[in-house]
Amino acid sequence: MQISSKVMKVLQAEKISADELYRMLDDVAFTSIRGSNRRYFQWLFLVKGNVLQDMQRVDVVEVGRGPNRMLEEHEVCDGEGCVECGWVGQVSRAIHDSTAVAMSV
Repeated sequence: MQISSKVMKVLQAEKISADELYRMLDDVAFTSIRGSNRRYFQWLFLVKGNVLQDMQRVDVVEVGRGPNRMLEEHEVCDGEGCVECGWVGQVSRAIHDSTAVAMSV
């Protein structure tokens, strides 16, 4: 299987070896969470053909306090994904804005 440069970045930052990655991919479950098509415990994968295109954590990082939640681009990585946001590129912000549209994450 070919691995995209984005996934290589995740593997290096998370210190996941190639052997561990292939073991994870051997034991995946099919899913449709956030546009992914494979899941292994806390990891989501997007596999198209023979290419692993994306890898991110299942849980969206939450920031702030409040009854309403909204997704916003993670400013630190400009939405590209990083260790801090779990490679999602977005964070869930809890806010007190009554005009916000509540979402479930």
